[in-house]
Amino acid sequence: MKMKELEIVFLIFGLCGIGFAFPFAPAFAQTKPIELSYSIFFPAPHKNTVLAGEWAKEVEKRTNGG
Repeated sequence: MKMKELEIVFLIFGLCGIGFAFPFAPAFAQTKPIELSYSIFFPAPHKNTVLAGEWAKEVEKRTNGG
């Protein structure tokens, strides 16, 4: 390859690399914690509601209340 062709190939690969990494940049710059919400439509005494409450308490415990 000639030098000019080699420069063009490197330029193309460089731009592809930047284009690939760009969408992921906001994930690395995240500073605030992620907040989760959970909704359940079963009535309060239903077993799924009870289990969901236990699950929420476990998540809260494992994330130190976060």
